[in-house]
Amino acid sequence: MKRPAELVFIPAAGIGHVVSTIEIAKLLVSRDDHLFITLLIMKRPFDKLFTNTDSSISPRINFVNLPETTDLFNENQKTQVKDAVAKLVESNQSGSSKPRLAGFVVDMFCTTMIDVANEFGTLRDEHGKDVVTEFMHSDFELVVPSFVNPLPASVLPGRLLEKKSAESFLNHARRFRETKGILVNTLWDLESHTLHSISHGKNPPLYPVGPLLNLKSSDDDKGWDILSWLDDQQPLSVFPLLWEQGKLR
Repeated sequence: MKRPAELVFIPAAGIGHVVSTIEIAKLLVSRDDHLFITLLIMKRPFDKLFTNTDSSISPRINFVNLPETTDLFNENQKTQVKDAVAKLVESNQSGSSKPRLAGFVVDMFCTTMIDVANEFGTLRDEHGKDVVTEFMHSDFELVVPSFVNPLPASVLPGRLLEKKSAESFLNHARRFRETKGILVNTLWDLESHTLHSISHGKNPPLYPVGPLLNLKSSDDDKGWDILSWLDDQQPLSVFPLLWEQGKLR
């Protein structure tokens, strides 16, 4: 009999990160009856607690709300995450039918948690390095692998041109290479050039898993308006329109 497996998901704090993580978790457990997923929720002051009360969420998806903190990307979070995973592993060792810890899925802004994954023996190490702050006042055009055309340095996000914040972002990017794979909420047909350009031997495999959308209707949710508009278009007309507007280049 196949022993169940458990994945630990660690989204960054904030509803946008948590919701998209829940959607990929729902997709995965729907495809494997032996898969369990635990989401470790880093709670900021005034954030709501997450519980599995939504009927659309599988009972094999569990939420663990970590103690409240204001230091979301600090090393101190690793201790709380490590303790939560240790408790999970301990509880799963009580019987052969309990799921085994199979791996971690960490948010792009939670790369410090790769250290925790390494401690539990699920990841490998590799490093890289780069800087961009030297282009703060430059009109230099950068060759970025995921872009078809050179990118003017002047259009880079401001935080990438400030030394302290740039170091933080680049540290996340460097640590992406330590993972065994990267899940991206997109699809090949929409961003094939980008995905192909960064799918090489130096990077972990990319897995486009999108589009993952929560289209539950509500008074302030425009998701259904978008779908209605798409339904009104002629077959095969939307992608060519976006291409003409330069949005897919």
